[in-house]
Amino acid sequence: MNEEAYCDGSGMDLWIGSGLTSGTLDEKCECMGCDKKLSSIQRIAALAITGAMKTTATDLLEVHANLLPPTLLLQNHCHRAVICLTTHPKTHPLYEPL
Repeated sequence: MNEEAYCDGSGMDLWIGSGLTSGTLDEKCECMGCDKKLSSIQRIAALAITGAMKTTATDLLEVHANLLPPTLLLQNHCHRAVICLTTHPKTHPLYEPL
């Protein structure tokens, strides 16, 4: 993937990351639905990639399909977005608010 995909400046990735705390999703987080939706979609993809049966555990599917768990995937995306936003030059409009 190219870096511009992470640097769209929309703030959506930071909104998703606002509920991520120390490796888990907070119970009151509004992005809990994002994680659950991503998990179900990723499970379907992992089943297709591995050709496994529907009763196979999701964590095993993710390992064999070489996929990150959805929570770590969201954290990775948000981490890249924060790094991208904090490395703007001083002339960028978002430099001062950060």
